Amino acid sequence: MPADHSGRIAVRHERGQSPLALSAQAKALYRTLAERGPLQKDGVDELLADYGGVTALNELAELRLIQETSFGLVTVPRGHVIDDLLTEQALVLRQAMEEVLSRQRRLRALIDAGEALDPGQLEAIHTLDLGHGDSGPAMYELPSRANSELMALHPGGNFLPDVLKHSLRRAEESLDAGVRLRVVHQSSVLAHPSAIGYLRAIEDRGGLVRLRQDLPFRMLIVDRNAAVCAASTEDPDPGAFLVRGVRIMALLERVFETTWVDAVPLQAVLSGHRLEPSSEQVVRTPEDRALEGRFATLSPQQRIILRCLAEGETDRMISRRLGVTSRTVTRRIAEIYEVLRVESRFQAGVAAGRLGLV
Repeated sequence: MPADHSGRIAVRHERGQSPLALSAQAKALYRTLAERGPLQKDGVDELLADYGGVTALNELAELRLIQETSFGLVTVPRGHVIDDLLTEQALVLRQAMEEVLSRQRRLRALIDAGEALDPGQLEAIHTLDLGHGDSGPAMYELPSRANSELMALHPGGNFLPDVLKHSLRRAEESLDAGVRLRVVHQSSVLAHPSAIGYLRAIEDRGGLVRLRQDLPFRMLIVDRNAAVCAASTEDPDPGAFLVRGVRIMALLERVFETTWVDAVPLQAVLSGHRLEPSSEQVVRTPEDRALEGRFATLSPQQRIILRCLAEGETDRMISRRLGVTSRTVTRRIAEIYEVLRVESRFQAGVAAGRLGLV
């Protein structure tokens, strides 16, 4: 029988499930202990040998039927243990009921608030006074508020060294915080060597950069909850506005995702990939032309999904990107397979490569 450093009997009170029923040995041990009175350590080992060893003792300890005192090991009357357990149970139930009532009050308060707090009802567009200055437009301060994701469209831009340094610092802060960053720049950025270095630095830190010949407008989406858009593609300050609301944000997200799919990765462009290759530069086989014909029948959503498949995204990632259910994504993928005459994600990726999507 184990003992602590003081020589006292070490009874194990385990916090596991109590036995459904006491064994015969445990009952016999309890009766013997009750008859003999306090049992000292030197008598425990000999007694346990006659009653199934330490297992029987642990059964009694689990049900609190024995207790170690300074006089030795003693039994506790069954009625006392039952009273203690009922008292504890009543306390636990009272605390649980208080928690239930507290949650009910909070739920009632939220329900009574009605649709006034429903994000879907908070559609809003606010004009912003972003001001001017050599440090760049104030909209670039918004990435510091992102918790999970940033998506940006940048037609043109201010490529002064101070502006690029400031923007890169903001991007690095977001990426270091685990924020996913995707940026589409207009191809005119390639005319500025310092800007190319800036974009490469973003990718080196884990951001994703693509290029496109034309972009619709300047936009920064923060956590899919809010967006800052600029009415002018030449100057991001005049006409800038903040957008919130589930429905309008879903629309802006579609604009970004469609633009993203049509854009070309930065590294591919720097390696010589043309944004819009001419027919003279591309040799197409009859199989390629047939594939292009089938591709032309895909819907815009199916084309986005095909691009996502080629980039290795999971159904869940595609579902979140497009704002549709996983079941819808699964159905669209099956439709893509049928139209393109492929049988797997790998074959779909190969088809996307032949179509110039990746």
